[in-house]
Amino acid sequence: MPAERDALLLFNLAMDTDDPALGFATAWVNRLAAHFERIDVITMRTGTLEAAPNVRIYSIGKERGFSERRRALEFYRLLSARLAETAYTACFAHMMPLFAVMGAPLLKVRGIPITLWYTHRQTSRLLRLALAVSRRVVTAAPDSFPIPTPKKRVLGHGIDTALFAPKTAADTVDPASADKTAVQVARIAPIKHQATLIRAIADISNIRAVFVGAALDESGAAYRRQLEQLARELGAHERVTFAGRQDVALTGRLAGRRWITLRARCPSRGSRARIRAG
Repeated sequence: MPAERDALLLFNLAMDTDDPALGFATAWVNRLAAHFERIDVITMRTGTLEAAPNVRIYSIGKERGFSERRRALEFYRLLSARLAETAYTACFAHMMPLFAVMGAPLLKVRGIPITLWYTHRQTSRLLRLALAVSRRVVTAAPDSFPIPTPKKRVLGHGIDTALFAPKTAADTVDPASADKTAVQVARIAPIKHQATLIRAIADISNIRAVFVGAALDESGAAYRRQLEQLARELGAHERVTFAGRQDVALTGRLAGRRWITLRARCPSRGSRARIRAG
């Protein structure tokens, strides 16, 4: 018989504190762990793990090179074993409509509700199926879930803002300082509009731009080369720094010492990029 009542089943893409895009997920899980006796995570892949003591992590084996078919079999093997031993309060699927759909039949017969976190403009048949099997959908912003639904709840991005606060007097920036630094923390990709930001600072001689984040694939690497060329063409190359991937502590310090933090976003397809400072 299942032993624990106050337990959470969590699906996600990766549990790896070194992942440049998904490393934050470990901090999320550890924060949630304070509210449950136990959290069991079924994830697509693992890397460097720093989980709380009451968090158990099960990978379906992408990091071991398992095929899609074998990963599907691993998913059902792991899920069946977890459900046989634990009565979960709920299931939280973080950016995993695939796992939500795959797991729904087994979860539904046990009365385990699914909450899907999804923040992306892209829609698909899979996402519509995940919406259908989920009791709730949570997302970061009003326009960050692409399907209209009364199930949607807007929660914000879940960013630990304390990470980016100045830690010492040396980290505090004087607003009157002649030299300004604008920082963007994001992967290098066209959707993040680093080109727009470079153009925005090109004519302002006392502003430097620091881009903290890595290109995740060859298209991102090609985009970075385009950005470097753009900075040279605009005469801003000496004021543009690509810091690459940094660990969480250094990323927080870089952002904490900024004059402003910049992000550019397109709320929907066909919209023009907007620059926001904070």
